Amino acid sequence: MRLQRLVRFLPLATVAAVLPLVAAPVPRPAAKPGRILPLALAPGDAAPPVRGEALDGGRFRAVWRDHRVTVVNFWAVWCVPCKDEMPVLAELYRSKKDAGLGVVGVEVGREAADASREFLAKAGVTYPVVVADDSAVADWGGVSIYPTTFLVGSDGKIVRKYVGASPDDVKALVEDIDLLLGGKPLGTRPLASPPPAVSSAPR
Repeated sequence: MRLQRLVRFLPLATVAAVLPLVAAPVPRPAAKPGRILPLALAPGDAAPPVRGEALDGGRFRAVWRDHRVTVVNFWAVWCVPCKDEMPVLAELYRSKKDAGLGVVGVEVGREAADASREFLAKAGVTYPVVVADDSAVADWGGVSIYPTTFLVGSDGKIVRKYVGASPDDVKALVEDIDLLLGGKPLGTRPLASPPPAVSSAPR
């Protein structure tokens, strides 16, 4: 299966890199005056809305009840680990959307729409992608490491959160999606060890 080949390829891609990059940190967005931001979002919390401008210029809004499980993936064009993870997400969407899987990409720090289109085309992305502003990033707990991915159930509650895109993270994401689509409960997972290296956002 193509998806299994993609997941198996991730460890090789990581080893092949001169310096393995599994997550890219950026500064936490500042709060607006009078606004209280969540310190972090965790499983069981209500998922904030995902809405905004799509690449085609239209407007998009995620509706959680439309899917059994929705993947919300925060990413950026300059994010090196995102280049390895997004083809897996693209194949997941193609192969499992009829089973109830939704995927939405939330792009952070867009500089040029053409660069975004090229990035997504190379990854084979066909799922919706919206542009995030500081408010959207803050609503999701001030996401500051990319990629950061959430699983959201049809009830609008966060089921799982993944920070970074190590091979183990991506494998866990695929396994958890299969369990949820199959109506099976998720087991507990040990806390991931700190990433061996990170890449900084361009200044």
